Order: sequence, then C-alpha cells, then structure tokens
Amino acid sequence: MADGGWRKHATVNPGVDDWRLPVETVSTWICHGGNMAFSSFARESARKANGEQADERALTLAPILAEIQASGAPSLYAIGAALTRRGIRTAHGNRFWGATQVHNLVKRLDRLTAGGRLPPKRDG
Repeated sequence: MADGGWRKHATVNPGVDDWRLPVETVSTWICHGGNMAFSSFARESARKANGEQADERALTLAPILAEIQASGAPSLYAIGAALTRRGIRTAHGNRFWGATQVHNLVKRLDRLTAGGRLPPKRDG
C-alpha cells in the first residue's frame, strides 16, 4: 500500500479525512505492506523466549550469588557491588549492578527453586 499500512476510516467521521489503523489491528498489529506482523502469538513466543533466556542467566549466576552471600554480603547493594567488582555485567549489559537488578535476580532464583529447577538453599 502506498500509505504505509494506514487505511482511511470511512466509518469514524464520514466525509472527514481521518487516517487510523484498521479496526482488525486492535489486538494484532499488522503492517499491511507485508514487512512485519506482531500478532499476539508472536508477542507470547517472544515473551516466553525472553523468560527462558533470563532463567538460564539466573541459573548461571546462582553459584556466584551463593558464594557472595556466603562471604557475608549483608544487603542487595553489597551483592551488587560484589558482582560489579567481579566484572559481571547485568542482563542489559550495564557494568554496574544496583539493588533492583540484584533483587530481580534473587526473586527469579527463588521462583526457580520453588519450581524445582534449582536445588533448595542449604543453611550451614
């Protein structure tokens, strides 16, 4: 389409040049030029793949996190500082770990432990 995927809506305001996305794209974005389609299936597939990738990264970092915690790091900030000192980058590639990133990592590892993908923590 010459209009880049946008269609003229005749039902919204008849007689007015009103360019909007077609009604059928409310739940699915479709570029009518055929270049891309982001369906709910594609979004769900991408979300699942991203979650699996994050799970694998968390499982990789689990022994390092356990070692840092065993060394006596008292807070999320201290754990983040230890990860930064070791040169481990965040999931987004940042050099510095903040308490929020550490919190999200710990929360994901707790979820994986509850789901049986990681052995439970042993005290002692």
